[in-house]
Amino acid sequence: MRKRALAALGLLVLAVVPVMALRAWFDPSDLRLRATEAVRRATGRELTIDGPLTLVWSPLPRVRAEDVHLSNPPGLSRPDMARARSIEAGVALWPLLSGRVRLVGVTLTAPDVVLERDAAGQPNWRFIRPPSPPGPAIPTPGSAPHRPLELDGLEVTEGRLVWRTDGRELEGLIPAFSIKRDGADVSGQIVLAGQAVAVSGQMDAVHLVGIGADLTLRGWPASPALTGEIANLAQLSPLAGVALPPLRDIRVAAEWGEAGLRRAEVHAGASDVGAAIAGLKIDRADLAFGDPAQDDQQGHIGASGTWNGAPVTLAARVAPTAGGVALRGLQLNAAPLDVAGDLALDWRARLALRGSIVSRHVDWAALRGLDRPPAVAPPAPPRASSSPASKPSGWTLYAPLSRSSPPSARLFSDTPLPFAKLNRADIDVQVSADEVLSPVGVARAVQGRIRLQDGHLRIDPLQFQTAGGPGMAQFEADAVPARASLVLKVPGLAVETLAAAFGAAPGASGTLDLDVALRGAGGTPHALAGTAAGHVGVAVVQGSIDYGWLGGDALQGAGLPLDPRDQMPLRCLAVRADFDAGIATLRTAALDSPRLRLTGQGTARLADETMDVHLRALAQLGGTAVSVPVLVEGNWDAPRARVDSIEKERVVIGATPPPDPCPAALLAARDGRTGPMPADAPRAKPPKPADLLRSLFR
Repeated sequence: MRKRALAALGLLVLAVVPVMALRAWFDPSDLRLRATEAVRRATGRELTIDGPLTLVWSPLPRVRAEDVHLSNPPGLSRPDMARARSIEAGVALWPLLSGRVRLVGVTLTAPDVVLERDAAGQPNWRFIRPPSPPGPAIPTPGSAPHRPLELDGLEVTEGRLVWRTDGRELEGLIPAFSIKRDGADVSGQIVLAGQAVAVSGQMDAVHLVGIGADLTLRGWPASPALTGEIANLAQLSPLAGVALPPLRDIRVAAEWGEAGLRRAEVHAGASDVGAAIAGLKIDRADLAFGDPAQDDQQGHIGASGTWNGAPVTLAARVAPTAGGVALRGLQLNAAPLDVAGDLALDWRARLALRGSIVSRHVDWAALRGLDRPPAVAPPAPPRASSSPASKPSGWTLYAPLSRSSPPSARLFSDTPLPFAKLNRADIDVQVSADEVLSPVGVARAVQGRIRLQDGHLRIDPLQFQTAGGPGMAQFEADAVPARASLVLKVPGLAVETLAAAFGAAPGASGTLDLDVALRGAGGTPHALAGTAAGHVGVAVVQGSIDYGWLGGDALQGAGLPLDPRDQMPLRCLAVRADFDAGIATLRTAALDSPRLRLTGQGTARLADETMDVHLRALAQLGGTAVSVPVLVEGNWDAPRARVDSIEKERVVIGATPPPDPCPAALLAARDGRTGPMPADAPRAKPPKPADLLRSLFR
């Protein structure tokens, strides 16, 4: 009986003493102070418990804190790095007797954590402990002696994790997550960009499976290392925020240290990325680099494959930098182009690319995955008009107005232009190329600079040599407000090549000089055209042109003896249009050929794509010059032409030909620059009335 009493007394002591210790340990005000001080010593951050702090008695007493906040460093997106609706934990009783606080089964309800970097690139998940004051610690009133805090098990429900970088925000939801038995068992699920990732393993080796990846994370958070495989890189596009190429069978290995990424290796197997980059197939891709503090750890990047069936290789030395990576000795060789140079990528605040690249040869059409434009055969000579079938049946001076076809889609669409993308990165790259093959001709000795800073793009100056002489281009664009400007001076373009590049039917030849200086505002081609200001000049010398290119069908409506199927030799064609608020005013318009001479002026409205142009047509009929005033008006896609009833001077038979319009018109179209001139116009023969009558009545 006595032994039983002693045993009962012992059990009572074992039950009461820990409870008494817990009661002595638990004081809400003192516990807040202890928790705040412990977090401050461990992280240098402030812990705030705004809700009640309570002790719930159960077989294992539990402490519950509500509305808990952990501070963020100053200058970041919000005051709290982490907050939770509640934190609840069981308290192991026996460790209290030895002065240890062991929390069992910690439960976080609705934690909300944001991970981000400050302006200097420092991450908010890097905790800096405050230095201990020199000398012995002096207790302050209300302070408590330090007692170690131990955690045994963690449960997370309704969690949210946000990663902010480069102006983007990636959100991960944590429906359920648990760590049990001192980190020996980790399990749960994370939802990233709407796709689930299963988490399992141990704290020292977390296994992540999902979104086409099978990865293992070790050493987190102090010195994380990531290894594993990615089946298809394109599946990670929602996480990256950009369309990634479909590289397959990727093996990755990476390590991070205090300064960031310390070592990385990426190996990709054979992949067909033709859907993303026209015709590109990758046989091998490798990336490896080590700690930049070690000179012998400089890495490399290499890849090989085919592009449109031709071999392509890439190689460069890789060195990590403070905020990114440097590519030195870059060598890219492919059928469309070869590139060499040095580039530096920095992604601390936003993606930045700087450096210089040179090339011996660039085939722009092949680079876009297109075949080269077929060689244009020399224009056929004008068809003879000796057969009766090819002769006009007569010439009616006052023909009825032609009916226009229904308007087609506008030339300038309302499709938004990608101005907003100018804010995604900064670029400063010097470029040069010995030869560039473009759909409109060959440019040599190309040199320029591409700069993109804070949403402002500037390509200036881009200088080059063409068959006709030196040319230049300058382009600027702004994201906000959306606007663009272009300056382009190109001599010696082949008219037939230019027409083929824009999909026009063959029907013209000659040498063209282009002079453009335009600017406009708006986010669509239609808005830019409707606000266009500047000028455009086009000058063509010694070529040929189909009447159909001149709107032969419409001009026939004005009674001019033109067959759209015919082609005529061309001495010159010169147009100079000045633009203001989307209205083009023809300052100069001149065409001269043996059979027809056109001069005129007028306006064209880019906003509604209509025109009102007054021409003076001088046609040769039976050796006699006939002058006709012509009005061309209506929509661009279906213009109407008729004899201009407003002109004081109507049709004049036997008119005296005016002076040669080519020299002055070509000079105006070239904006005052000199250039090729046509041969002198043949002197007009005296008119023969008999020839005129035969032309009118046959």
